[in-house]
Amino acid sequence: MSASLHFDTVIAGGRVIDPANEIDGIHDVAITGGRIALVARDLPPHTANRVVDASGLVVTPGLVDLHAHLFWGRDYFGIDADSIAWRSGVTTWVDSGSSGAFSFPAFRRFIVDQSEVSIFAFINISYLGIPGLNYDEYCNPAACDVPLLTRVVEENRDLIVGIKVRMGKGGVCSPGLHPLRQAVA
Repeated sequence: MSASLHFDTVIAGGRVIDPANEIDGIHDVAITGGRIALVARDLPPHTANRVVDASGLVVTPGLVDLHAHLFWGRDYFGIDADSIAWRSGVTTWVDSGSSGAFSFPAFRRFIVDQSEVSIFAFINISYLGIPGLNYDEYCNPAACDVPLLTRVVEENRDLIVGIKVRMGKGGVCSPGLHPLRQAVA
């Protein structure tokens, strides 16, 4: 190893699990400029400005939470992703229909744009989003407004990865397959 190597941070001695690069073992992870510079065994401590001892810990690329409700302060289910990301290892989140066409601009401005973690979203077929425990967002069939939804999706293609339909027999009303058919449309 070259004596001229120098890193901002080395995470030392942790069990590195990185399936994409076929790594699973005790390694050091060197970071420079906020990016992984090197994964190797036993990097000398003098090669870094800061050394973090990860002995006995798992070190892995950021995890993805594929089903979360992140519109905190707006609905019953909402959590603040930034406040728990550092404890969970989740660096990318996918909100599962918390917002619909009416509230999506606020979701983007006050949640996504303010967040330190990456957030994507399934937009709810109901323009109301998910307001609470019951399935009341589908009680009014007009809430599944396909032209409105289409416009909001087109304006937010960088963020929206799918359409959420909450189906089940529980809840305030039984909308049948109407919400699903509207989402397919």
